[in-house]
Formats: sequence, C-alpha cells, structure tokens
Amino acid sequence: MYKINININKKKDLLLVDNNYANIQFKNISSFNLNKEINIINLFQAFVFSLFKFQMNKEIIKNNYYRFLIKSLSPKIVIGHDMNGKLFKIKKLFPKIKSVCYQLGNIWAGEKKFYQKIFKNNKLDYFFVYDDRAKKIFSKIIKSKFIVSGSLKNNEIKTNNFKKKYDIMYISQYRLRQKNSERARETEILQFLDSYCLKKNKKLLIAPAYNKFKLKKYKYEKAELNYINQNCTKYYTEKNTSSYALADMSKIIVCFYSNLGIELLAKNKKVLFLDLENLYLNTYKKINGLYVLNKLNFKNFEKKFKYIISLSTKSWINKIKKDKMKIMFDKDNLIFKKFLLKLIN
Repeated sequence: MYKINININKKKDLLLVDNNYANIQFKNISSFNLNKEINIINLFQAFVFSLFKFQMNKEIIKNNYYRFLIKSLSPKIVIGHDMNGKLFKIKKLFPKIKSVCYQLGNIWAGEKKFYQKIFKNNKLDYFFVYDDRAKKIFSKIIKSKFIVSGSLKNNEIKTNNFKKKYDIMYISQYRLRQKNSERARETEILQFLDSYCLKKNKKLLIAPAYNKFKLKKYKYEKAELNYINQNCTKYYTEKNTSSYALADMSKIIVCFYSNLGIELLAKNKKVLFLDLENLYLNTYKKINGLYVLNKLNFKNFEKKFKYIISLSTKSWINKIKKDKMKIMFDKDNLIFKKFLLKLIN
C-alpha cells in the first residue's frame, strides 16, 4: 500500500528502489522508499509535462514521474537488488547518481545466461555480492566495483538465543506452480522426514514457503498446508514467525535447494543439504560431505544426522569455516553501512 505525500520533498541521501527488501536499518542516513510513497506534486508535474509533449503513455508518465521525484529528492545513491529493473532504469535516467546493487540470492549452476539477460546493456557503480565465487561470475557479466559482504538480508537479521524446541527444521520448497520433478522430490523428502521422525521420536518443524509470498499469502498458505498434510502425519509449524527465528529454535536444518539454507550456514547453523539432483555439486564442483547428502535413505540420513548433532558448536564451526558453500556473514551489515557513509560524505 502506497503512502500519499502532498508535501514538497526534502533532500534525501538514499533512494531505495527495492522496497528495502533486506530491511536494513540506516542510522544518520536519510532515505526515500520508492515502493512505499507517491508524491502527488511530482505526479502532477509528470502528468502535465507528458500532456504538453503529447506523450500520454503510462510508461512515459512513470519515467517523467521518476525524473521530477528524483530531481526534488536529489539523492546521492540509489540502492536496489539484482532482480529489480528499477535500479538500472534510474541509473540510465540519472547517470551521475551512484548506483549500489546487492545480490538477492545464490547463483546456481546453469543460471549464468539468466543473469546475462538481466544485466545486458546495463551498468552498476557498486555491486555487493555473497562471496568470491559470485564476484568472479558477475565480473564477467557486468562492469562494476565488487564488494564481498554476504547476504545483506541475512546480515541484518538478529540471531535469537532460543531454546532448541525442535530436532529437525525442514525448509519447504513448495510452490503453487512447480515442475513435476521438483514436486516429486519435495513429496519424497516430506514423506521420508515424517517417517524418520515418527520412528525416532523426533520433533519435525516445517518452515513454510508461503511466508515469502505476502501478496498471495492466504491462497498460498491454504494450498501449502493441504499439501504438507497429505504427506506428513505429525509435524509442527509456528505462525507469524520468520524462518530465521524458526531456525534458532531447531537443532538441525534440512533443506533441498534453498537460499535460506546457504544463509543459515553462513551463521554457523547446523544445516544438512539434500543434493538429490546434484545442483550443489554442479554449482560448487567440490562439496563438503559433512553436510551434503546425495542419496536419501534411512541409513545415510541417520549417520549424518547423529554425527552433526554430536558436534559441539566450536567443532562444527571449525569444520565448515573454509568451505566454498559458506558465504560471508557480516553481522549488522557493517561493511555495507560504512561504505554508504563514506560515499555520502
């Protein structure tokens, strides 16, 4: 829902075009969220300007609105993620504004062409990426200055010192529209975890996918819960709780192909990745057998589960700290925030 603003804009340091998806808390920095506010004065200016130019096209009016809005805000920096085209559009309209992009999700094997299409004919001043692997891949696709900082969203989320209520948390990969092969794997995993937890008397927590889809949350929630109920006899969920907080309540996190799993590993959470389609192997070429399982059967899972659980936090951290799959974790986004302050001043 947009906030309607009828006042003359004050100058801002930052223009956010990503709806502040990473939920970054800025201190001593002023910002304007393009996705949450409409300035009526600038909209009227854009409409009148387009009318006089006989260019009453929706896209042209929108671009003119951006021009009048941004001129009034006079931001030094525009911030967005790599999946948001508005960042590239505004950089073209205002080339002197510094563009700062951040990596939204892990780049998997086979996705290079997808990013080539997104970045084609675009430029970025600065690009904050997950790790050196992402830096190497993106540097061949788009010209920019790269800064390795991990996942900005993950860095900003506080870790809670909750009591471990659940033995296993599974990150649901359910989607309303999903390939048959992906849905079949998801079904296989759910049924296996359900059977394992019943047999071993373990508490299974499921982190639902519908939390990610706020616009269609009710429709998504109903469909996903029906699907889970068809494949699980006994499991737990916690309403109105983020998947990050749910992970803090769990002894071990199990996932199929999940960006959240990569983020939680960065926070030194005990994560077991099910590489049933060899995506992790194809992405990283070399993977740590400690926390990656490519065949799902009772014997293999039991062995991995018991061993990971038996490790102390210190031992776990020592075993994973140099792994390729472990992206940087920059608590509170100090790298990003210090960089912005320096660029503004």
